[in-house]
Order: sequence, then C-alpha cells, then structure tokens
Amino acid sequence: PNPFKDFTAIRYKLPESSNINIKVYDLLGNEVCSLFSGIQQAGSYNLLWNPANSAGTPLPEGIYYYRITTNSGSNLQTQTGKMVLIR
Repeated sequence: PNPFKDFTAIRYKLPESSNINIKVYDLLGNEVCSLFSGIQQAGSYNLLWNPANSAGTPLPEGIYYYRITTNSGSNLQTQTGKMVLIR
C-alpha cells in the first residue's frame, strides 16, 4: 500500500537469475538502508519493509524511494519506486 503507515511491500519479478541489490533512500538521496544484496533465482518476490526497524531508529514520515538494481552478466537494470510514509 502507498501511502503506508507501519510497513509496505516491494514487489518485483526477475526473468532470470541475477545479482540484486535493493536499497532505500530519503528524499535528498541519502541511503537509509539496504534491504537485500545477493543472488536470487528467476521468479516473483515480495519484500516487506518496516521503516521502524531499518535505520536503528524509527524514520520520520515523508517520501522515500527504493532502488532495485539487477545484474545478470552483461545486462544491468535499475528500477526505482516511490513510497510515502505517514505517521
């Protein structure tokens, strides 16, 4: 859901096995947290993000962005999405 209060889901599909990084950034472009880094097989994924647990202290309400970067050999792709946290 977007906007969200307690947690939100980041959904994505991988057409092939890839090295993947998922990071969250604040409105100024500062990295807030890294949600996943590693190799995943092809398929559909649903990653839950709880902003109260990701930075050690609860994050303030506002606009955040997630960036999914996949690298499968010579194919590098990036996807960005917007999330709105309300309190």
